[in-house]
Amino acid sequence: MTKTTGLITAVVCFAVLLTAILAGCGKKETASAEEESGEIDFYVFEGGYGRAWEDAIAPIFEESSGVKVNITASPKIAEILRPKMIAGQSPDIVILNWGNQSGIVEALFKEEGFEDITDVLDRESLKGRFLDGFLESERVAPYGDGRVYVAPLFYTGLGMVYNAAYFEANDLEVPKTWDEFFDLGDRVGNIDPDRALFTYQGIYTGYLENMVFPAIAGAGGLEAAKALMNYEEGSVSTPAVKAVLQNLGDIAANGYLMEGTTALNHTDSQAAFMRGDALFHPNGAWVVNEMAEADREDVFSWSVAAPPTLEAGAAQYALAHLESIWIPKAAKNKADAKDFLEFMYSDESMLLAAELAGAAMPIEGGLDLVMDSLDPSVAGFFTLFSEGVLPMTSSWSPLPDGTKMNPKGEFWDKNIAGLMKGEVSVDELSANMEEIYAQVRQEIQAAGN
Repeated sequence: MTKTTGLITAVVCFAVLLTAILAGCGKKETASAEEESGEIDFYVFEGGYGRAWEDAIAPIFEESSGVKVNITASPKIAEILRPKMIAGQSPDIVILNWGNQSGIVEALFKEEGFEDITDVLDRESLKGRFLDGFLESERVAPYGDGRVYVAPLFYTGLGMVYNAAYFEANDLEVPKTWDEFFDLGDRVGNIDPDRALFTYQGIYTGYLENMVFPAIAGAGGLEAAKALMNYEEGSVSTPAVKAVLQNLGDIAANGYLMEGTTALNHTDSQAAFMRGDALFHPNGAWVVNEMAEADREDVFSWSVAAPPTLEAGAAQYALAHLESIWIPKAAKNKADAKDFLEFMYSDESMLLAAELAGAAMPIEGGLDLVMDSLDPSVAGFFTLFSEGVLPMTSSWSPLPDGTKMNPKGEFWDKNIAGLMKGEVSVDELSANMEEIYAQVRQEIQAAGN
């Protein structure tokens, strides 16, 4: 199968899935709270967090509420979920993230198939308890109407990972501005000439989103980053965006990039960073397990920093990886599902999540509660948002069905990659992307979206 054929097939399948889900969801009237069965069907994507936490909290909730929880967990939960939803047999509560290749979450988003759960998060036990910024994410409040439809369950921060032990041993401070970032590179270059300031997963340029989008948000506000991912006219040409892109390009142009970076894959660049060849590397908490057996500096401890800002005192942002939980609008037992959702954020549940899944929830005081149960190696990926850094998500707007446009790929794999190789200037990058965005907007308008 060619890439083009695969893309067309994926688009067609997504459209068929969307139509079928909506048809299925409309087969039955949703039951009222009085008609609820006293049981809830809980579907769980069984990924890196496993399923031990879900298995532990279900009987506790059952005992306190009298509601039976039927768990279906699988790494292929989307394949199990799809025919159920098409047949009008919706589960009551689901853990499944945006970006899953099944397209189920995106299909429900397009047709407003999520239940509004704002009332749950406004309950006395939860109101005002979520960490700043987590309920404003487009992955949580996707319609811009001030209502929450997808709850942020587990979280970690993404950013510039670094060896905290090296910083401590050399009396270095983590930079907060771009000027401090480059000054640090000069200082380290003088005391440790073999250590570059920065490296990244060179042949997978998209990893740089961990640095670029938060830096744009810090420079021009969160709306500047959203505008770029929404293909808005002029969004790649604002002074703030171009200043960030210029600083990114200067990493490569001015000798701050580790030699050979652009030819490396993710594991090779990560291994080089761990050996001490570079000071910073854009990544997330998964790198700790992924590189558990890799060689490293004699003294090494993981930590992560938010990308720098243009000006001192400006708000700092970092991308947040969220585990998403939601209630389908077609669920039959919504009231019980909402009670179960509320219970998940209880102290008892959060402690079990830390002990059994190594996970933390974005709740005020939650990290202090569970810190002793978390792997110290990944603590920095949680504390990032407890230190004044604001979370954001990378959420590119959906494209019309059948499009051949790939603005995300054009941005990262051609233009940002070209910038880091010295083949594309910032002005050329902006002009290229503005032209592509204009075509995307024309397609969106023609499709009536």
